[in-house]
Amino acid sequence: MILPRIIESLLSLMDDQGGQVFGFTVTQFTIPIMPPGARIDFTFAPTNNGYCDIVYNCSADGTMMPNVWYMDFKSGNQIMRGFLGYDSFAYGLPNFYPITRNVPAMTTLINTSPLNQFFRETTYLLTVQTVDQFYQLQYMLLKLTEQRDTKSQAKTLLAELRERGI
Repeated sequence: MILPRIIESLLSLMDDQGGQVFGFTVTQFTIPIMPPGARIDFTFAPTNNGYCDIVYNCSADGTMMPNVWYMDFKSGNQIMRGFLGYDSFAYGLPNFYPITRNVPAMTTLINTSPLNQFFRETTYLLTVQTVDQFYQLQYMLLKLTEQRDTKSQAKTLLAELRERGI
């Protein structure tokens, strides 16, 4: 997977002791067998008791059957609904989704197939552990809006953070 340029820039930041300012987390959610017509609801909250996670890629496993999974994903005011087709497997979610304890991401997943199905999703997150790191993130995003190669992604992510009132 190729990192979005803005995430690459943020992960390259180092603190005074030479460590990374922001963390990088990968989570995987697997349902080995889901019966026909079954529905599952789950909520994403920040990992490791952090202040905020920013989902920058969420992709389905390529071994799954396309167009049999109906997904309803809500994060703040953003809502994505529809069937997971080949595009979902190849490209994942098309945007940045900040998640906090106050504004978690909620997902409903329904197996619309007449057969048992397998489900696996991999999520890539930028983790922000403290409020101070979050303010540093906002400052860095403002600086990145001035650079040509990160301008549009930085503006998008800043707008997402402001919209949620984080």
